[in-house]
Amino acid sequence: MAQYSWLLNLKNPDRLNRQDLPGLIFYYRENCHLCESMRLALIKLQSQLNFTWKEIDIDRDTDLIRKFDSLVPVIEYQGSEVCHHFFDEKALRRLLKA
Repeated sequence: MAQYSWLLNLKNPDRLNRQDLPGLIFYYRENCHLCESMRLALIKLQSQLNFTWKEIDIDRDTDLIRKFDSLVPVIEYQGSEVCHHFFDEKALRRLLKA
């Protein structure tokens, strides 16, 4: 299972400590245009809110394929789905600012 942690534009380390939760996961697959759009939206939001996430390629795990095959890309926060197919900036902002 491929996992990557993204950490860009650290302007406020105190905020990062609160937001640096392993619970934010971006499930994707290679050669997926929706996945790439969602990744770029995450990077853009990250430059404003300073948080990290893990990226997991679902095609490397048969259980994840069964769970997310028709839903990718998916963002989960602490085991609950935040959005799939399209980036929901409002929902993610609410979670990250809570």
